Amino acid sequence: MSTLDFTFKIKADFLAVLAHPARLQLLEALRSHGKTVGALASETLLSQPVTSKHLTLLRQAGILASEQNGKTVTYRIADPDIFAVLRTVNTVLLAQMRRTEKDLRHLALPLAGRHPKGGGHGAH
Repeated sequence: MSTLDFTFKIKADFLAVLAHPARLQLLEALRSHGKTVGALASETLLSQPVTSKHLTLLRQAGILASEQNGKTVTYRIADPDIFAVLRTVNTVLLAQMRRTEKDLRHLALPLAGRHPKGGGHGAH
């Protein structure tokens, strides 16, 4: 595998970890401060085992850091720049939605003011 291929693989693996709704929800829940697995499960309405699984994947990717105190594990955002990545994704998606909305409006314009075929003016 070339260095370039390896670089793309690392990036793809990192983005793949983010590519799950539950993981994005957990990141948002951790935005302001660290929380325990139980608190996150309760807040996101995910089961504790599912929450733990997703948190582990995010930690292994370096997106989260964790601290164990007895049986309790608290997770926090390892690098707040992850939210810059998510903001960029939101910006791109919003721009796509606006283009789609504009395209749909454009498609509807020629139909405005038209009468159904065979109906309307003078067809009696």
